Amino acid sequence: MNQVSTLRSRVEAFSSLVGMENRRSLSNTNELARWITVCALALAMAFTSGANAQQLTLVDRVEGVSRVWMEAHYNFVYFDQVPDLDWDQAYRDTLSRVSLLDDDRAYYRELERFMARLHDGHSNVFLPQRLLDSAGVPPLKIAPIDGHPVVYRVAADLADQIPIGSVITAVNGLPTEEHVERHVRPFICASSPQQLHHMSLGDRLITGQSGEAVRLGIRTPAHDLRTVELTLRPREVPIVFVPDHAQTQPYEFRMLEDGIAYLRVDTFADGAGLQAAVGGHLPDFLAARGVIIDLRKNGGGDTSVAGFIAGLLTDHPLHGAAWRTREHRAAELAWSVFAKEDTERHRYALERGGWHREPATVWQHNPDFHTSAPVIVLTDWRTASAAEDFLVIIDELPQVTKVGRRTFGSSGQPLYFSLPGGGTARICAKRDTYPDGRDFVGTGVIPDIEVPLSLEELTGSIDATLERGLEHLRSQLNAP
Repeated sequence: MNQVSTLRSRVEAFSSLVGMENRRSLSNTNELARWITVCALALAMAFTSGANAQQLTLVDRVEGVSRVWMEAHYNFVYFDQVPDLDWDQAYRDTLSRVSLLDDDRAYYRELERFMARLHDGHSNVFLPQRLLDSAGVPPLKIAPIDGHPVVYRVAADLADQIPIGSVITAVNGLPTEEHVERHVRPFICASSPQQLHHMSLGDRLITGQSGEAVRLGIRTPAHDLRTVELTLRPREVPIVFVPDHAQTQPYEFRMLEDGIAYLRVDTFADGAGLQAAVGGHLPDFLAARGVIIDLRKNGGGDTSVAGFIAGLLTDHPLHGAAWRTREHRAAELAWSVFAKEDTERHRYALERGGWHREPATVWQHNPDFHTSAPVIVLTDWRTASAAEDFLVIIDELPQVTKVGRRTFGSSGQPLYFSLPGGGTARICAKRDTYPDGRDFVGTGVIPDIEVPLSLEELTGSIDATLERGLEHLRSQLNAP
C-alpha cells in the first residue's frame, strides 16, 4: 500500500467515528467544524507516522534481505567465529518474518536482527534518513557498572526523579535483563562480549520513537525503588544534561606535572586535523619525560593516521596487522563438487571459497621526530577499529603500557551497499590479525593494567584511569 492510500484509509477510518448518518445530516456550522477537525486530526496523525508507513513493497523487502544474505555469503570473513550459525536458515527465517510486516521500521528492525546473527561490529544495518529523523533520544545517559545499567547523566528536568547513580531495574514492566534479552541483544551487531555488554546495558537499552513514553523501574543510590515515566525526545532538540559535560575538540595536547605530555585523540578520521593539533606542540612532545596517549573515545578512522602517531614513538619500522580477504573462483568451486575429501579443492568448497593473504603492513618511523620516552596508552571498550590497529602497530614496543579496559574488539574493512528505501548496510570484508596471526577481533586488545569503569569517571569527578596511568608512569620515571 502506498503512502497516499494509507493516508486516505486513515482519514476514512477517523471520519467514520462521526457516523454515516451524522455526515448526511450536517445542518449547522458546529457539526461541520467537528467533522473537519476529525479529518484534520486523521491527516496529522497519518503524516506524523509517515516515517513508519509501509513504503516498501514485498519485492523490496525480499530484495533487501537477499542482498544482505548474498554479500555476507560471498564476502564476510568471520564465519568461523559463529560456528553454530546456519546463515541459509537465518535467511529463510528472516524472509518469513518480513513478509508479514506492515511498516518499514519493523522491516529494518528485522534486517538488524538478521545482520546481528553474524556477531560482528563492522557488519551493520543503517536506517534510512526518514526513520532516523523520527527516532527518539532518551533523556539520560547509561553505562554498565558492576554488571548493572547505571544512570550517569540525566536531563535537568528529570534530575529530581532520577538521581545520578540510579540503577535501572525494569523497562516497560519487564525486569531489565528480560527486556535486554527480548528487545535489545538480538538486534545488536557486536564482535566481542564487552562490546555487546556495553551497548545492551548502555546506549541501546532504551530506544523508540520521538514522543514515545517509556516506563522505568529504578533503584536510587539511597536504595529507594520507584517507577518513572519519561518521553523520548526529538533528535533535533538539544537536551540540557546534569552533570554538565563541556563539549571538547577531537584532539587535546597539554603538559602535566613531572614533564609528562598528555595527548588525547578521539578519532583517527582527520589526519590533517591531528597533525595540526600535534604539530604545534611537537617540541614539547619530543622533550617530554613520559607520554600518555588517551584513546578511550577513539572509534577509529584511517589506519594510516594511526601509523603516523605510532611513527613518533620509535626509531625503527613497526609491523601492523596482517590481513586476508575472501576470494571466489567459480571454476574452483565447480571442480570442488567432484573433489575427494581432505583435498585442497574439497576444503575450498567447505570454506566457501579461498583466501587472499597479505603479510603484516610495515609502518615507517619518523627519522627526524621521535621519542624514546615511556608511553602509557589509555583504552576503553569504545577504542575501536583503526584505534585497535594502532595498538597492534605499537604492540612490539617495550616502553608502551596499556591501561584501562579491554577494547571494542572489531576492525577490518567494511563493504558498503544500499538497501531498499534509502538504507545502507555493510559487511566486514577484511580480516585483521596481529602480525603473528593472533586474533584481536572478537576479543579486543587486553590492557596490561586493568581499571574498572566507575561512576566517578563517567561523571567526570575523578578520572581513575588517567590517575592509574600516571601512577604507573611516574613509578617508571622514578625507578633507579
